[in-house]
Amino acid sequence: MKPLSDAGFAKIFSISGPIGTPLVRSINWEFAHSFVGVDFFTDEALTNAIEPTTGTVAITVKSVTCDLEQAVVNSPITASSREVLSFAGNTVSVTATPTGISAGTNYYRLRVATNRS
Repeated sequence: MKPLSDAGFAKIFSISGPIGTPLVRSINWEFAHSFVGVDFFTDEALTNAIEPTTGTVAITVKSVTCDLEQAVVNSPITASSREVLSFAGNTVSVTATPTGISAGTNYYRLRVATNRS
């Protein structure tokens, strides 16, 4: 059986950057179900993962019908908990905004998995 992504039913989007900088990732609004997670790293190459002891990452979205940022239910993500948030809607972009992330955590990556189910 082919993976859902090969069949056109799912996509994974990601973006990374330095802590302290909001990350905005455009996604395909035709994939209505989304799952969001954040990974943390000490280095720009994203090879040395780290688990922060403090801080949060607020997750907001824009939908195809509303150009205003809206908070995702259960946002913010607690940096030390490795939470995954999910939401449904025809979303055009996802924004991650870190706050109070512990020292030594220099970069982070926002990952968004979407599907059509």
